[in-house]
Amino acid sequence: MVVLMFELMVLPGIILCFLLLLFIALYQGVNLKRNALRLPEASGKRLQTTGSDFSILHVGESPVAGVGVEEIKQGLTHQIIENLTQDREVTFDWEILAKNGARVFDSLTFEAAIKEPDILIISFGVNDTTKLTRGETFSKTMKACVHCFASGNTRVFMTSIPKVNRFPLLPAPLSWLLGIKAFLLDRQLQKLCHQEGWTYIHSETDPEGSLMAQDGYHPNASGYRVWAGIIANKIFDDLQRR
Repeated sequence: MVVLMFELMVLPGIILCFLLLLFIALYQGVNLKRNALRLPEASGKRLQTTGSDFSILHVGESPVAGVGVEEIKQGLTHQIIENLTQDREVTFDWEILAKNGARVFDSLTFEAAIKEPDILIISFGVNDTTKLTRGETFSKTMKACVHCFASGNTRVFMTSIPKVNRFPLLPAPLSWLLGIKAFLLDRQLQKLCHQEGWTYIHSETDPEGSLMAQDGYHPNASGYRVWAGIIANKIFDDLQRR
């Protein structure tokens, strides 16, 4: 009886605290949307086809589009390819399909020049986190995305969803709530990869100041280099095992 009375007294306080944090987070989100620095996509070509040994298609959101650097060659995809070809007698045709602010659903409207690539890399999740995409919808749309661009012989690689709660731009408690959402979507992604036979790449990097662009939200050239090295090593290890 005493325990029940205690719970009845504490529960309203917990609910009130949660609602207060939610209100503050919503206010912070609106304020950031209005005032945050918005960097453009990187310039440069996003397609190269020269009849190489293998082909890579990289589909994703703003990091794949090179937001945070001026030239796309400083961005994530180019750095991945440089790591894969370094000291190895192998060449790649490659294509970047990405849009700043895109969710997985938006990828279904992308048109690829490279059909049925040997390697498909998909990097989504931050915008699905901030726009609160439901886990079930995220998984269903991710399947549709893969089916749009892959064939039966394509090796599919999924990069992990960044821990957005550690982005310098995001204040608490907004960062806490988005961090939870990103964690839940990433768990959904891992489960999906296990079910579908795709390779999940835990590609988390430390979003410290020296690796972040001036917006505090995207990597800079150094950040992309570190991130790409992790992804490329996982891809190379996977291909060697097979």
